[in-house]
Amino acid sequence: MRQMKRIMIKGFITSFVLSAALVAGVVFVSCGSASVNTSEAAGKASGVAKNAKRVEYKVADHYFLRNDAVIPDSCKNRDTQMAVLKVTEQSQFDSLFGCAPVMGKNGAPTEINFNKEFVLTLVLPETNRPTEINPKTIECRGDSLIVSYSCTVGEASTWTMKPLSMLIVDKDYDRPHIVAIQ
Repeated sequence: MRQMKRIMIKGFITSFVLSAALVAGVVFVSCGSASVNTSEAAGKASGVAKNAKRVEYKVADHYFLRNDAVIPDSCKNRDTQMAVLKVTEQSQFDSLFGCAPVMGKNGAPTEINFNKEFVLTLVLPETNRPTEINPKTIECRGDSLIVSYSCTVGEASTWTMKPLSMLIVDKDYDRPHIVAIQ
């Protein structure tokens, strides 16, 4: 009986470690992206517009970043702390985000078909100021997607939030490099 318990515990620990490593690896691989917030980048972005193709996208509503989601530092811009996540699979999505449906018309989370689409998510650090990340455009140039956004920040409150903007993009535009420009 003791031998059986040891085997079960070892199996559980091995499964847990492998699952954690898989989630960490998926998140790390999905961060082949950068976030930029400098005037130099803005200058480059205006040059990009000449040769870039505008990409259609949908904003995904009624999702939140899970409390146990780990965003690697490699996904964050050192200056702005904006994290840019590219999610291409349902299992990866489920490990990072939860659904937040609300009552009424259009209260269900936006449907995402990972066979045809992928998700770009812009995430800011936790804050006590109501913050909205407003995507403006997505442009495709070569092996990069350039996401232009602005932020609206409110007055300090007694609660905290992790601001995010989730964009659904056609898989035809999947590129290895993502650049976010404010």
